[in-house]
Amino acid sequence: KGSYTSEAPLVSGPTTSDITTRRANISWVTGRTADSRVTYGIKSGEYFNDETANSRQVTNHVVTLTNLLPATTYFYKARWTDEDGNLGESNE
Repeated sequence: KGSYTSEAPLVSGPTTSDITTRRANISWVTGRTADSRVTYGIKSGEYFNDETANSRQVTNHVVTLTNLLPATTYFYKARWTDEDGNLGESNE
């Protein structure tokens, strides 16, 4: 058929870097190109209300979360959708 029927595999990550009191970078690598999204919130295991996204189709993903509250623990999931609409998601 010429299209993928499952999500792009997660190769590595996600990892958090460049953390300051107001921002953090979330990065991960997928086995095929996909967009990049991070959904996040302050309570573990609950639906996260905030999402930051980049629609570029890449394998090396970096999403910068901004306007974070200082001295606050955040929980997140990296998410990606490949060119065929297959959604992938990391663990929290």
